Amino acid sequence: MLPNGHGPTHKKATRFQSLLDQLHTLPVYDLRHIDTVCCFASHYRHHGKRDPSALHSGISLLEGVLQDPVKGQVVAKYPDQEFNMCSLLANMNEQLKQWALAEGWMRRGLELARRGRERTGQDGDLFEALNGLEVILHAQGKVEEADAVMEERRRLVKEALEGVGEKEDSV
Repeated sequence: MLPNGHGPTHKKATRFQSLLDQLHTLPVYDLRHIDTVCCFASHYRHHGKRDPSALHSGISLLEGVLQDPVKGQVVAKYPDQEFNMCSLLANMNEQLKQWALAEGWMRRGLELARRGRERTGQDGDLFEALNGLEVILHAQGKVEEADAVMEERRRLVKEALEGVGEKEDSV
């Protein structure tokens, strides 16, 4: 296979669609479906830099899963994957300069990341969401909101660095 974003969009898309079709023959909707959909949407995101219609395809794919009552409930059981879906949707809408949609998805991702941090103690998704939201807010000219998000991100980084320092000092 070609690296992400290279070659004709339809080559990998056909393979992803075939895999999804095979998964849909299973009696359950589960993590295998979700992972495949995320990879498929990521494929479209990479190709969207040259072909905006690919972005629309990726957005439709993800929104279709999240808006489906049964599939949406399954996705909610996997908050890390739900965050990935929101992040992908925010990124693809950002590339299309659909700022309000990008902001909405990033805010949803931010809430998931905050809950994830409480659950796992991990900061990666929270940092990503804050950074993404800051960029999207700046693009819309919402400078004060962007500055507040940037300040929250700085506090997060400072907290993480202090935590690392404490661990190093205790060893």
